[in-house]
Amino acid sequence: MSACAATLWSLRIHLSCLQLESKRDAFSPVLLQFCTDPKNPVTVIRGLAGSLRLNLGLFSTKSLVEASADQAVEVRTQVQQPADENWNASGTGQTWPCESSRSYTTIAKYAQYQASSFQESMNTVQLYMKVPGSRTPGKRLSDVPEKVAFQVRKPISLLTCCVFVKQVTRKITTSVRLTSTLALETASGSLHGVDYLTGSWWPVLEDLYNANIPVYRFIQRPGDLVWINAGTVHWVQAVGWCNNIAWNVGPLNGYQYQLALERFEWNEVKKVKSIVPMIHVSWNVARTIKITDPDTYKMIK
Repeated sequence: MSACAATLWSLRIHLSCLQLESKRDAFSPVLLQFCTDPKNPVTVIRGLAGSLRLNLGLFSTKSLVEASADQAVEVRTQVQQPADENWNASGTGQTWPCESSRSYTTIAKYAQYQASSFQESMNTVQLYMKVPGSRTPGKRLSDVPEKVAFQVRKPISLLTCCVFVKQVTRKITTSVRLTSTLALETASGSLHGVDYLTGSWWPVLEDLYNANIPVYRFIQRPGDLVWINAGTVHWVQAVGWCNNIAWNVGPLNGYQYQLALERFEWNEVKKVKSIVPMIHVSWNVARTIKITDPDTYKMIK
């Protein structure tokens, strides 16, 4: 396994990039330890599909239509904008609220739309089907500590996915550690007219830089796996016609468990329903798992 550090678009932060050479690399405990290390908010893992001989063609639009044409899917209708910008409805200034209205269709119907917009020289697992400019607005993982996003190759050449990630600094904490959404509100100096827990928003990069919030920016390519670590706020914009799959994971260690509890308690304060019932999960873990990590043991106890 070889490691590389790449700075893309000269934006301050170095991105951890790992290149896998074999199946043994993919299942290495060293890889898991690296991804879950709090010092690494996000990791790009390249070569995973080849190492595991994954058939990415199973997730092409053609295969999806053949397998589940009538499967209901959620559609987000958005105004196409440059990845660096988020303009208000009148086009007079940049803003944080991100218009993303919801509707529903089927895989077959969306495939027709995806195909019509494509021109040549052109915790269940979640599947995202996108056309250029499609956005996944800003969010922090709900209660599950981490997320894995895998870019699926389609039989076309222009297939990239642009992901922006920011790790909230902990410098602003006083007597307690703040959850990342609260830290974002505090560090940026205002709410920017959005609800960070339930709203749809797209940060203005200049605001983040002015607040000294570090930002990672990179392109996720076909076959790349991105590990988004606990507490990382992220937002995504497609720069090509692409499908990708994502799922939430929760390795049991002290850092992950603490952030999950923080988010659960913050949701309680804000009266937002938590996806993961942390009290129930904690009791189940205590009853069924022998915990060897002392920090995790103390918190669950």
